[in-house]
Amino acid sequence: MSLAFVDKGVHLAVRAALVTHEPCGLLTLLSLLQNWYWEVDEQIKELQGRVSTLQHEIVEGVVIKDDDARHLMAETALKSCQEALIELHEK
Repeated sequence: MSLAFVDKGVHLAVRAALVTHEPCGLLTLLSLLQNWYWEVDEQIKELQGRVSTLQHEIVEGVVIKDDDARHLMAETALKSCQEALIELHEK
């Protein structure tokens, strides 16, 4: 059920309830509002799931970059140590 349909349905139900003063119109309105609420609730859950997935992807990307950076720093430190040892050995 699209929100446009719900809005139109709610509008018609409100008009019918106000014009006729019948409980049936109010029950229809209540039913439409409940359906709209659950639809919006489901959309929110879907969006929260998408946000969570994106957050996990970002964290994984950061971890990979951090691991790459650590590897590069360790490699640079080892190379520097090797060069220092070679210099000391030559002296």
